[in-house]
Amino acid sequence: MLFFITRAKRYGDILMEVEMKGQNPYTIAFGIKPNQYISRPEVVDEIVSTFNSETPPYMACILTGVRGCGKTVAMTSIAKEMKDYSRWIMINVNPERDILQTIASALYENPILKPLFSKADINISIAVAGVSIHQENVPVHMAVTVGKMLSLIKTAGKRVLIMLDEVVNNEFVRPFVSQYQIYIREDLPIYLLMTGLYDNISDLQNEKTLTFLYRMPKIVLEPLGLYLVSQDYKKVFNISDEEAVEMAKLTKGYSFAFQALGYMRWKYDGEPWEKVLDEYDNQLDRNVYAKLWSELSDRDREFLIIMSEGIEDVSMIREKLNMKSNQMAVYRRRLIDKGLIRENGHGKVIYCLPRFAEIIKKWQLFE
Repeated sequence: MLFFITRAKRYGDILMEVEMKGQNPYTIAFGIKPNQYISRPEVVDEIVSTFNSETPPYMACILTGVRGCGKTVAMTSIAKEMKDYSRWIMINVNPERDILQTIASALYENPILKPLFSKADINISIAVAGVSIHQENVPVHMAVTVGKMLSLIKTAGKRVLIMLDEVVNNEFVRPFVSQYQIYIREDLPIYLLMTGLYDNISDLQNEKTLTFLYRMPKIVLEPLGLYLVSQDYKKVFNISDEEAVEMAKLTKGYSFAFQALGYMRWKYDGEPWEKVLDEYDNQLDRNVYAKLWSELSDRDREFLIIMSEGIEDVSMIREKLNMKSNQMAVYRRRLIDKGLIRENGHGKVIYCLPRFAEIIKKWQLFE
């Protein structure tokens, strides 16, 4: 029942092995690092090595991609790597709470840092109480206090990594990001790793005081390699190369699909494949696609519905939509940026997500 786990270390063996019995090694829950997963060493290594360099080219980065592509798991993997370096103080923050206050409290309660703050007479309770003056919606006393803490941390040779998962444009994120820009200008050792959906990142970037976010490096999480997916399935289910490849193709390398198909194959072991496939579609629909669909404009949906009919030629889609070329370019680009479609040769597009056409067709039956 226990899993035999071999942790992927950078470019070594990136598959985790399990004994084929007992608990399901895959998961359909979001934000949880599954027991059976495929790591992204190139992403982890880029960020870890950059943040650890003496003169990093950037001190903040955004991981983005379609819902369910593995952003949170990638951030977790990065945090696990960073823990191997004693210079780092890592803080997870909730985008729905006062971020500066969370950072101040976490730093103040850190047993390594607390003697530094006590010696400098830094008192969090005083900073919290004195919030009558505001600048850009940031409590001045709290912003100044965190700045003083970071200065002391710099003298101690430490660095702070703030991890903000599923960033949104709200009253907590805006002032923090604005203040973060000031800390960077002051050469303070505060690093920022954020994850977010394309629309949420774009919405935040378009704030008039936060346009510097356009210059912040963004890493779009690409699909998992189909070979690695097939090898994982082959090892876990003890199946042939041919069957493992067919299963991998059904996922298109999409992280949630990799987990969902493995989960259903394990759960319905011994039952007809149609049962596995039907439950797989159900999980894609309920957990990801229905939400993605609800966030699209009517025109976006029409574009994707036409594609579900097997039409990949952009000019044919444009004719069916009765659109001008410049209008078509906007919708096409937006769907590409959202991670829903990709170019497939000159003038053609295809879905990025597995079974999307089949699920869209099922939805049309209920229209």
